[in-house]
Amino acid sequence: DLFIGLPKSMRSRIEPLFDARSNPELGLALTDAAADPASLTHNAFNNPPIETEMFNDPVVWEMEVAGANGIGTARSLAALYSIVVDGPLRQISTSTVNDFRRECVFGPALILTEQPTRFGAGFMLPSSREPMLSPTSFGHNGRGGSLALADPESGIAFAYLGNRCLHDPTPHSRVWRLLTALRDAL
Repeated sequence: DLFIGLPKSMRSRIEPLFDARSNPELGLALTDAAADPASLTHNAFNNPPIETEMFNDPVVWEMEVAGANGIGTARSLAALYSIVVDGPLRQISTSTVNDFRRECVFGPALILTEQPTRFGAGFMLPSSREPMLSPTSFGHNGRGGSLALADPESGIAFAYLGNRCLHDPTPHSRVWRLLTALRDAL
């Protein structure tokens, strides 16, 4: 149930994406930067213009654009991340997982209006912008507030996918509440 290039036979299972109601307190810096034709943010989000509605087009679903249109369920995405934590699905060595978690980049994300961002080899690492489950987690966020991650120390693979997109580069309260409850349960 995880695809990059959705088969036509799976179209009926897709839930459409839509933008959450605008809130002037959320995403204002990102909105302002995207409106400035001289900004990197504007260039990143307008070459071509990226609107939520375009991700509801079956033609886009079928495209194989790994960095932009993975389609699946939260359960299948968490299962993918579970290949790096101890358990029956583990397939990735500890040394490779350590490479994923080794910080390669840390600093302000110029596209996301100076929000602090950290990356390991291929994955985002926890930061004040995306705290994740613990300091040793790694994963990646997605359009409008989705997040998938692995936390090898706790053995947790987690994914949250929503179809109501909040366009704000700071931690989203929906996923933050889920992660806080999960952390408290551990």
